[in-house]
Amino acid sequence: MNKAAAEAIEGFAERIDRNLFSGEMEKNALSDLLLMSGADSICLIVLHKTSGDEAKVYSCDSSGFRSETVSAAHFRKRFSFSISSALSGAGARIPGTSNDPAERIFVRDTTGVRLIAIVRNIRRPDFLTDDVLSLAMSIVGLALHARYAVLDNAEATLRKIAESDHRIKGVLSSIRTAVEMLISEDLTTEEELQLKRLARAGVFELADIVENIAGSSKAGNRQKIKAAGRTRRTARR
Repeated sequence: MNKAAAEAIEGFAERIDRNLFSGEMEKNALSDLLLMSGADSICLIVLHKTSGDEAKVYSCDSSGFRSETVSAAHFRKRFSFSISSALSGAGARIPGTSNDPAERIFVRDTTGVRLIAIVRNIRRPDFLTDDVLSLAMSIVGLALHARYAVLDNAEATLRKIAESDHRIKGVLSSIRTAVEMLISEDLTTEEELQLKRLARAGVFELADIVENIAGSSKAGNRQKIKAAGRTRRTARR
């Protein structure tokens, strides 16, 4: 890989890292690759390996950037091959993998996802070599995997919060009742002791619920930091 390509890839990785969760990652990735290759158009297909009924398609050309979810039927009509064939094997069934240096289809697998990059009318084939395209797709793949991992963790955290909502309300109600009775009722020593124990147990239970929720959030942040580090290390290689 020549120096110019290496520098371009490093900048590419930094932009991917910076825009990972802003909704601009795919747009900037394709715009960068389009500039690097001098191509007329570039398309990035994201296929989840557990689902063959639709695909996420990002495309960029002189008219701008588009993002769309494409059904299996529309996908076959548009690309002349099916989602199922694109997901099977090592991508050998995908048409367009000829030796034409001006047009390339590149397949890259990451955890749970297959990426297919379609680049047409490449005017700088000496710059957008297989090594450069492979590295670029690896960076995008790592970034997407990191995003999905963090978002999945965030969804799990939200589910845990929703499940905890009923418990939190119940514990708060118990604490409130105990405190109000301690303040306003004429209690025996034994009744007062029981209410204090009830309030204390409720406080500890509430702290445990909050700690579990906070722990899930911290785990998601750690995943995001690790993913950003992996993206930067890949760019430096």
